[in-house]
Amino acid sequence: MESTAISAMKGDKLKQPQHWRTWFARIKIYARQKKVWDLINPQIEAEYLDEPIRKPRRPQYPENGNETAKREWRDRLDIYKLDLAEWEQQNKALDTVNEWIVSNLDPTHHTSLLNYQTPYERLVYLQTRFGRSTATEEDIRAQWKRVSSAPPRKGVDIDQ
Repeated sequence: MESTAISAMKGDKLKQPQHWRTWFARIKIYARQKKVWDLINPQIEAEYLDEPIRKPRRPQYPENGNETAKREWRDRLDIYKLDLAEWEQQNKALDTVNEWIVSNLDPTHHTSLLNYQTPYERLVYLQTRFGRSTATEEDIRAQWKRVSSAPPRKGVDIDQ
């Protein structure tokens, strides 16, 4: 699986809008492999995204507690350790994806990301900067159909 992640990382850097679709597909594959795509998908509004795992709080040791309280503390500590490992894994994956975004972006655009910290914020910005909207695509298609279906002209009409 790690070799698949590495192959998803290879490719051209995002420099122009023409590169967006391929670049976006690569980051999507990579983030899915890291199991964080549902946290950073820029096509979903922020309030509808899955919430990242919050860092768990370590349970307080019962200094003056009886044996039952100490046993319960050990149980809570075991749960805390599992939750912490899960949080660390997700946090590391988000950091890795964030690094991937920066390292696979042409250096001329690095300064434009300074105001954005999270992978989600960066992808939303990059999508508005490089991604073409479907409305624009539909407009271009409509113009193309109009031009391609028009009868051929021998001269150039300047008055149009």
